[in-house]
Amino acid sequence: MAADRAARRRGPPRRRVADAPAGAARPLLAALAITAAIGGGPALRRYGHRLLLWRGGWRTVLLVLSPLILLAAVLLGQRIAGSDWPAGGALFAISGTAAGALPVLAALVLVNGLGEEAGWLGFLQERLQRRFGPTRAALLTALVWAGWHAPLFVILESFRGFDLVTLVGFFLGMAAGALVLAYVYNRAGGSVIAAACWHAGYNLASATPAAQGLVAAVVTTGVMTAAVILLVAGLRSTRHGTPPPLLGGRPSAPDPASAQRPVHGEGPVHQAS
Repeated sequence: MAADRAARRRGPPRRRVADAPAGAARPLLAALAITAAIGGGPALRRYGHRLLLWRGGWRTVLLVLSPLILLAAVLLGQRIAGSDWPAGGALFAISGTAAGALPVLAALVLVNGLGEEAGWLGFLQERLQRRFGPTRAALLTALVWAGWHAPLFVILESFRGFDLVTLVGFFLGMAAGALVLAYVYNRAGGSVIAAACWHAGYNLASATPAAQGLVAAVVTTGVMTAAVILLVAGLRSTRHGTPPPLLGGRPSAPDPASAQRPVHGEGPVHQAS
């Protein structure tokens, strides 16, 4: 116990989140380039509007903060059970960023979160769900997302050491994340920044020294449970012909402010999973 307290006083080690901020903006850059090529200036303006769109009021705020709320609940439970609070700064220790809450939050929200979700959700999910419905679109997006991470299994030694069970869990986690992020995105009216904030909160609640061991396990289990619920509800909506839950209350076709000019063969969102 004394050694543990001494380690805590020395401060937390820096840990790496799943996606290094340096390369996280590439999906955004790719989405901007493709959007400009397809629709020019008008399409870019509509796309830019959705990046900072925010709808849903306090319900969206609670949804976006849900990973941090769960983190706080687990840490409080551990404290009541007799464990120490995490060391100061443990929640904001991310490798590749300057120390401190503001630099870490800026990197996670603006670079890691917005840089990724502007491509995965604001471009790919938005277009796929018009053709396949939101649930199938989220699973297809997860496949592309997995392909995006494939080079890490060559570049990073930690990824090369994955056994079969860890590998399966890694990709199941990606599918779960894609489903939950699609719900956050649609529930906020097609808001990329809302999804980016949720993404940042999840990284803080699962990939920092404050989230070691049981904390990360509870947070990730909560996300995977939510994903299973959304997936089952989506399948049920297909059978019953009801609006898919992953639309989060959005209309079945994008509104004029969020719609982009469809490419050949695309149509409105179908009422399917």
